[in-house]
Amino acid sequence: MVRVALTFDDGYMAQLRIARELKSMCIRATFYVVTHKKEHMGHKLLSMKPELISEIASMGHEIGSHTATHADLTTLDKSGIEEELKMSLKTLEDVTGQEILGLAYPWGRYNKVVKEVVGKYYLYARSTEIVGSGSELYNAPPRSIYELGAIPIFALKRFSLPKFIWDSHKFRNAKPIAYTHKPGTLKLKTAITILKTFGFEFVTVDELFENSTQ
Repeated sequence: MVRVALTFDDGYMAQLRIARELKSMCIRATFYVVTHKKEHMGHKLLSMKPELISEIASMGHEIGSHTATHADLTTLDKSGIEEELKMSLKTLEDVTGQEILGLAYPWGRYNKVVKEVVGKYYLYARSTEIVGSGSELYNAPPRSIYELGAIPIFALKRFSLPKFIWDSHKFRNAKPIAYTHKPGTLKLKTAITILKTFGFEFVTVDELFENSTQ
């Protein structure tokens, strides 16, 4: 069985309903949360009520960082990147009582400097596309970091799903990850049904990463 991780970026308040819906379907996903803003793109964020982030974690979903303010990390110097990552990491670990292993790059953007700093705080980082560099192992002391690529979940139509499977396997260590932001529940269920039809098993991103390192 092929494993796939469903991921949700930004931490919109509406994603709490999705987390509950997924739990009722016995599916665990990964939610990357912005921690130091109350709104983003005109939508309220879970950071307004941190206890809701804790609730999502208690359902078995993975909580990851999407930085403190959703800043484009490639526009910041090292100290600015450090601040975005440290603030987010501490907040999420305090709220959930769990170790936070992963980061999703805001806007999917990163460069060599960003990767070096991210490697000090997170076990893995997820971008927004599957590319050759997305499958390579980078040594960034004190931890090793994979750049894990992803594709939009609603590109998973019958005609594109085989390409998704192929893309996720043609590069060493690449894993199938689908991301989205504010899906409707009906569309999400449709995508899940399609993936199940093709024999996919749903896991969290940290579980995909664990598999990669073995």
